Amino acid sequence: FPELVTIYQSSAQEYTVKVVGVNTQGFERFLVTAIETPERPATINVTPNIPLFVTQPCDTVERLLMISEINGQHDADGIQITATDLVFNSHIIPSSNISFDLPSTVVPAGSLLTVQMSIEIPVDASPGEYTGEVHVSSTTGGSDEVNITLVVNSSPNPPVMPSGPATVFDHFPYSYSTSTTDPEDDSIYYMFHWGDETGSDWYGPFDSGDACTASHAWTEPDTYYVKVKAMDVWSYMSDWSDSLAVSVALLDRGDANGDGKIDIADVVYLVNYLFIDGPAPDPLEAGDANCDGSVNIADVVYLVNYLFIEGPPPGC
Repeated sequence: FPELVTIYQSSAQEYTVKVVGVNTQGFERFLVTAIETPERPATINVTPNIPLFVTQPCDTVERLLMISEINGQHDADGIQITATDLVFNSHIIPSSNISFDLPSTVVPAGSLLTVQMSIEIPVDASPGEYTGEVHVSSTTGGSDEVNITLVVNSSPNPPVMPSGPATVFDHFPYSYSTSTTDPEDDSIYYMFHWGDETGSDWYGPFDSGDACTASHAWTEPDTYYVKVKAMDVWSYMSDWSDSLAVSVALLDRGDANGDGKIDIADVVYLVNYLFIDGPAPDPLEAGDANCDGSVNIADVVYLVNYLFIEGPPPGC
């Protein structure tokens, strides 16, 4: 039966060869006919398909475009790149703010050309999601286009100064709250700095305007300055909030009734507070005999061990 055979020449020309076999007595004879296939023109392709930019007013953002010649037979000559305006509702970032660093106007056959695109964001650009297109054409390789999505974003407003107790005792957790808003109503994350060279993780996300509360316990007496910053979903951060000064004092644990000594009366006082609705220690932290940050039955056991079984003394 006839077969189709493809022969690749060293000159990169491609031929289709038709081989016809004829059976004869004693030998075989083949008739070979070479037919040159039509040449394929250069064809360009532009990637990435949908580049996304997130930026702020007055910034310049840069991205790379890749222009490929995908047929592999001929160079794509006369490369030109243009862009449309970027539009969000009635707001425009003009195409004149978009530039391209084109290293060559030729893409060799089967090769890639990398182009840097820069967009200057006007200082008065309104926050929002802008869209536009980049068009790439070639005098020999046709054309292609890529869509652009550019989010002009504003950082969250600085959070309000944290609110919470300004005078506290060591080794006992205290809660502090703050809030802020985001100009685009993006969700918000909060990070606290406790003034003792430690900071929190990012808490969130919270809706714009919702409060965030976090707790911290200081270990040494001193004055610490608590502040907070906010971050939106695009990782843009606010400035730090104003600082709240927190004074931390040492406290003698175990003297639950405040009479200046630690004895069985403190055990009774704690039992009354925990189980019979008796008055709380004043301050409450004085009842935290085992220094675990809370007042509960474990503190009663701790005091009993200290007073009667030679257990360790109250304190941190």
